[in-house]
Amino acid sequence: MAKNVNIKLGANIKDFQSKMKLASKGFKKTAASLKKTGKAMTMSLTAPLVAFAAASIKAFDTQAKAEAKLNTALRGNKKAFESLTAQARELQKVTLFGDEETMAAQSMLASMGLEEEAIKRLTPLIQDMATAKGMNLTAAADLVAKSVGSSTNALSRYGIQIEGAVGSSERLESAAEALTGQFKGQANAAAKAGAGPLKQLGNRFGDLMEKIGEMLIPLLNDLVAWIDKGITAWE
Repeated sequence: MAKNVNIKLGANIKDFQSKMKLASKGFKKTAASLKKTGKAMTMSLTAPLVAFAAASIKAFDTQAKAEAKLNTALRGNKKAFESLTAQARELQKVTLFGDEETMAAQSMLASMGLEEEAIKRLTPLIQDMATAKGMNLTAAADLVAKSVGSSTNALSRYGIQIEGAVGSSERLESAAEALTGQFKGQANAAAKAGAGPLKQLGNRFGDLMEKIGEMLIPLLNDLVAWIDKGITAWE
């Protein structure tokens, strides 16, 4: 009787061990699968976040450089800088041009010696011209700046005549009236037509990315400083 019990118990133990081995293999496969899935999920979440962070930093960098360029062209005139950047932000709401593009155009006008009010007067008209002619905004600003701030009328090829002495209010008025007559309202109309509203939404999202990039810059600077110390130590 005892012998039969031992045989039965031994058989049950072997069967139990066999099932435990199968279960163990199953657990290992499940663990490996979960680990692989977790790694894939981590990558799928991390990669887009890293890309977004990089894009945000780039957006902030572009904005910061545009502001620095305008401030330099204005020779540090804080009042003019604040007024013109405010105009750039407002124009972004009603045109397809991002505020950093508008600031680049304003910088072009300032570099030719135009004052704050003259720049504010011409900037929307330059946007209208660039939109109507399918031109880069900075290129259009360059033509207007040269035409108003020098004796060369670079706008004559577009049928725009400018009169008055260089730097005079008469020359500014002449340019403004000519641009108004040919192109007024073009930038605003383009913002409302077709996919214009989508482009404007993109500009607003770009502003959000700039803010995020601004918050990330201190962390990036700390990282750069840490890496720089490491390089110095190795050198």
